[in-house]
Amino acid sequence: MKVKILKLMKNREIIMYLIFGGLTSLISIVLYELFCFFGFSNLVSNGISLFFSILFAFLTNRKWVFRSSHSSFWGECGSFYLSRLSTALFEMGFMYIFVDLILFDGFLIKIIATVIVVISNYILSKFFVFRKG
Repeated sequence: MKVKILKLMKNREIIMYLIFGGLTSLISIVLYELFCFFGFSNLVSNGISLFFSILFAFLTNRKWVFRSSHSSFWGECGSFYLSRLSTALFEMGFMYIFVDLILFDGFLIKIIATVIVVISNYILSKFFVFRKG
């Protein structure tokens, strides 16, 4: 039992990242649908949902996933938004190349892109945004 608890503690960061990542995705989808329902355009709805879902991700990643105690809240926030926007641009480019130009199946490419983005976001957050020391 003690060994299982120690293993769980080692993986706590990844487990918390996946939990809050799921909640971030849910917030993004709900806000997108809500703003579309109230008549906002696709781009405006998506922009608003991205802004607030990234803010939620930053706050939860900072406090509960990476347990940052860095004094520069705004510096971390800026780095986080920059890293998330860069992976979002990568995903859009990846989707455009493989779905629109090469004509691969959109669902399959979306799954591949999402896996790459989730891993990239974790690495960027751990080693670029919330780095220790």
